[in-house]
Amino acid sequence: MNWTTWENIGVDRQACAWFIKRFVDGEAVFSFIPRDMAPPDPEYGFDTPSCKWTHKQGHSTFYMFVREYVPKDPVLKKMAEIVDGADTASDILPPPEAYGLEAICIGIRAGSACDKEALEKSRIVYDGLYEYLKRR
Repeated sequence: MNWTTWENIGVDRQACAWFIKRFVDGEAVFSFIPRDMAPPDPEYGFDTPSCKWTHKQGHSTFYMFVREYVPKDPVLKKMAEIVDGADTASDILPPPEAYGLEAICIGIRAGSACDKEALEKSRIVYDGLYEYLKRR
C-alpha cells in the first residue's frame, strides 16, 4: 500500500513509517507531500490532520498506531511514551530517551538529501531503540 505523509519528516513520522513497515504493512511504500496538501487517501495517510492516523488526545501519531495494533506490547508502549516525549508538548517530564531520540531524528533529517533517505537512516535508530527496550 502507498502511505502518505507530509514532507520533511521528523521523529513521529519516522517512527510511524518504521512501525508501519514492521507491524502493519511490510510492503509499504511512502510518499511525501507539501504541508498545504491533503493525502489522497486519508485511510493510508499519517501524521496530518485530515488522516485517520494523526495526533489525538495529546499523543503522537506513533502512539495511536501502537494503541490500535499492539496495545498490550510493553516494549512498544514504552517506545510510544518516548516518541510522545520527543514529539508532543506535555506537562509531564518525558522519558530521558526522548531527548536523545529527538536530537538523532533532527540530525538524520538534516543530513539526508530527501525524506526516503531519512526513513532508511532512521530505521536503524528505531530498530535499536526497540531492541534496547526489549532487554531492559
